[in-house]
Order: sequence, then structure tokens, then C-alpha cells
Amino acid sequence: MPNQNVIILFTPIHTGTHFVRMLLESHPAIAPAIEEDFRVDRRFRPDHVLKGNGKGAKKNDYNRETEPMVVEYFRGFLRGASNGEDFQKVLAYWHTISAQTTSHFNNHDFHLNRAKKLFKEFRIPFVPKTEEFLLYRGHAHENYLNYDLLRLENRFPLVVTIRHPLYTILTILRRHMTETWESNINDYFAALKCVFSFSKAFVFCTDLWQATPEKMEGLLPFLGLTLHDSTRRYISLRPRINHTVTNQESNRTRNFVIEKAHAPSLIAKLAEAKDQLQHNRLHPCLAPYWKRICDLNLVEPFERHGYQFDF
Repeated sequence: MPNQNVIILFTPIHTGTHFVRMLLESHPAIAPAIEEDFRVDRRFRPDHVLKGNGKGAKKNDYNRETEPMVVEYFRGFLRGASNGEDFQKVLAYWHTISAQTTSHFNNHDFHLNRAKKLFKEFRIPFVPKTEEFLLYRGHAHENYLNYDLLRLENRFPLVVTIRHPLYTILTILRRHMTETWESNINDYFAALKCVFSFSKAFVFCTDLWQATPEKMEGLLPFLGLTLHDSTRRYISLRPRINHTVTNQESNRTRNFVIEKAHAPSLIAKLAEAKDQLQHNRLHPCLAPYWKRICDLNLVEPFERHGYQFDF
């Protein structure tokens, strides 16, 4: 694994990250995705077992000095504190260790089995892997505007996702608590600035391309890979945005609980806004966000990638 290439999937929230991650994982040359909040042992001890589930920063069951998250190495690379080889070594090492809750498997085998279960729900055979690429999945956030993002696109194959911005806004309003709306939307707009700053990335238009599978298939030659039958079958199904999350995923339950916490009147208003948006009409609840999108000069980059706004 240490000699493998690395693919970076770097995305704003609620733009189809899961959809594209599964598309990439469907190819036999791409290893199971490594999420940004997974942890590693700083001492790189062989066969190390991480505390808990080996993920996240919210619990106090580990010492950040000894078990930092992968994202810390990613940010170190962007700051120039480390080189690409160091970050690649961290990703390769993560595959070889395990966590207390899954210690009968190493991370690679546990997440490979998990991926098999996800694809089984879509009735897609999971072919044996011949891994040439490691896959890192990270979300773009406001703090990345302070980093040298050119280091990223000049060093690794980079895939980013975009989606009609007002549909993303609706998802944020529906799936996040009201007290976090403003911070999440500000972060989303900043993430778009990150994404649109790249000139070499493959920009995957997750919603816009649902009717044009050949555009989705273009991701494989961008990575130097040929289209495999398992990936072709996944693309042919084209699970819709917000419908790619299978019953195996904990996020499905979490999102459902948050949506149920909102007042029924709010859910009804958001549903009405979505219906109007599908008919190219702007609901009053979305008008302030559309104005901010225009003021931030984000309309032209979307139009450059084929989106049309006829409000």
C-alpha cells in the first residue's frame, strides 16, 4: 500500500459526497474510503488498536497527542508542514490498524466488508479489489480558505462535487437544527469558494448529470482508469441525491431524527420551496440566500458548469 496513489474527494456539505464516494469505491482499483475524522497512532505502531470506534473528536476516550485524526495530517500538508509522501503514508498506515469495536478486522478489511454490504443493497456485485489508489474523503470548510489549495491539486488527483446551491440550502435547513443554520450556510458558501478556486480538479455535478451517465463515466479516464462493469452498473442505477444513503448507514437515522425535531409548518414550507424550485420559481424563504449567492459572485461558476437559473 505505501506506493499507491491517492485520490482526494474534497466536497462542500450536502453536494453528493456519499454518492460519488460509492461510485469511486465501486471500482476495483480504488481502496475503501478513508474519512477525515478517522484516527491513527502518531507513533505508527504495527497492528495498533485505537480506542472506541477509532473515529471522531467529540469523545474524551483518547489523547489527541497520541491518536490524531487523519484530517490533522491533511491540513499539515496544505500548510506546508509536511509533504505528500507523509500524508500518503498516514493513509496507508490507517488501513493496517483497527479499533476496539472492530478489532477482529483491520480497518481495511472492516470497511471493505462494509462497502460490500452497501453495494449489495443496490444489487451490485462487489468484485475483488486490485487496489491502485487510496481514497481520502474530506469536506471543504471555511478554514481551508487560509491554506495553499494549489498544493492539493498539484499533488493529487482531485475530485470535487457541486449541486444546485438552493437545493443544498434546503437540505441544510431540513437536516440541521435552526441554531446552526447560519454557521453551516456560511461554511457552505466558503466551501464553494474553495471548490471553484481549483483549475485542475474534476468537478462532478451530482444532480445535473443524473440524466447524462456518460458525464459521470468521465471521472474514470480523469483518474487514468477504464470504466469497470461494477462502476457502470452503479452509474446506470444513478441513486438520487439524498437517496444514496443505504439502510446500513447511521446518518439515515440521524437525519431522520433532526427532520422530526423541526416544526411541521417548517417542513411544509421547505417542501413547498422545493416544489417551486423544481418549477424554476423562487420561494420567499430562499430569496435571502439567493441574494447572498449573487452577492458572493457564485452564480457564474455554477453557470460555467451547466447550471441554469431562471428566476
